[in-house]
Amino acid sequence: MGADNLVAIGADCGCGQDGCIHRRGVELNRIADRYYDRLVRFFKRRSRSTDDAADLAQDTFARLWSTDLRQIQKPESFLFTTALNLLRDRARSAQARHAALSVPAEEEQLICPAPQAERVLDGEQQMQILEAALGELSPRCRVVFEQFHFEDRSQKEIAESQGISVSMVEKYVRQAVVHCQKRLNESGATPTNTRKLVLGSTAAVCAVVCCIVGYLHTQARNLFATVSGETRPLDLEDGSRVVLDTRSRLRVSYTDGGRDIDLLEGQAHFEVARDSHRPFRVHTPTAEIVAVGTKFDVAILPDRTTVTLIEGKVNVRTLRAEEPHVATMVPGEQVQVTPDGRLLDQPSVNIENVTAWQRRTLVLDDVPLPEALSQMNRYSVTQIVVSGQDLQTRRVSGVFRVGDVETEALALQRYFNLREVSHSDREIVLQR
Repeated sequence: MGADNLVAIGADCGCGQDGCIHRRGVELNRIADRYYDRLVRFFKRRSRSTDDAADLAQDTFARLWSTDLRQIQKPESFLFTTALNLLRDRARSAQARHAALSVPAEEEQLICPAPQAERVLDGEQQMQILEAALGELSPRCRVVFEQFHFEDRSQKEIAESQGISVSMVEKYVRQAVVHCQKRLNESGATPTNTRKLVLGSTAAVCAVVCCIVGYLHTQARNLFATVSGETRPLDLEDGSRVVLDTRSRLRVSYTDGGRDIDLLEGQAHFEVARDSHRPFRVHTPTAEIVAVGTKFDVAILPDRTTVTLIEGKVNVRTLRAEEPHVATMVPGEQVQVTPDGRLLDQPSVNIENVTAWQRRTLVLDDVPLPEALSQMNRYSVTQIVVSGQDLQTRRVSGVFRVGDVETEALALQRYFNLREVSHSDREIVLQR
């Protein structure tokens, strides 16, 4: 079942009348094309049934159809808030039908698949404890946990994107839950009234999961991510535009005083709407980029972070060096920041080459083989592996269509006189 099975969608009749059923149909069809598959995956992981997931997705869009679309500023937030409410309603109905199996009243709040945090813990103190506990997790553990709960990725998808096994994904999720439960136990925090945590029981583990999900759900509404081979345009509320490259993640946080973007992984292109009263800041683990109205690219690579200015003006400040450095850029320059916070030279670069990924093209200009492989492999679940230590210092130049691993592997074979020793859906192994 696909998005086209939702409702009878009309064509735009061109009448120009507000609320025209045909125009509503076209708009709903556009929203369905974008979000239907994500909704089904969202429900499937929580209901464990493909049929139930499809039915719930249908119900979600039925509610959208009965709503004035002109009043919905953020369709994604509306859809997934509605989805959570449907899950809660179903959980309550199931509880009523199976009263004999119900949990005690003081644990009633624990059965909801994704309740908000205050339904499990009360007070700012508990939320601060939880936030600190999540911050103590290793970066990969937290990334896996967030992807599992909020990006609707299967364990297999997460394993492939992170280069780990499915069992390791399960281990990271359990590790996050156990660590947060431990910190809550150590804090001595006691929820009030009927919102008690029966620590040490299975219900306690459920409570911690619900608590974590509730906390992260408030952040996940502004968390955007792409999977292998996907690029995603984002139109932000201030008129700024972002294009998120494959296997990339960012979080948006807008306030009256500033516009903050956390680029957590991968690469993104930014086109910033001018607002002199609210600076636009992009944060990476090693640098902060500040702009008012401009266009630039930011990429987090294994050995450095790069900032390429296309138009306007930005300042780049390093974060990890003992003495932070600030670089003021002009169009056509690229700043590189090392993992320890050092600011490298600002070379002039070919803007067309740097932004080629937005046109589904990968341009390699005399880059080391390991970096070339890293860039090629980002766009495909099939990874190219080149064995042989003597080849690691060799350099590569070429123009490829992103994700075309067969052509890339063939080019490497001819370029370095390699032979293919194994070929599977998971990897292509080359050696001399």
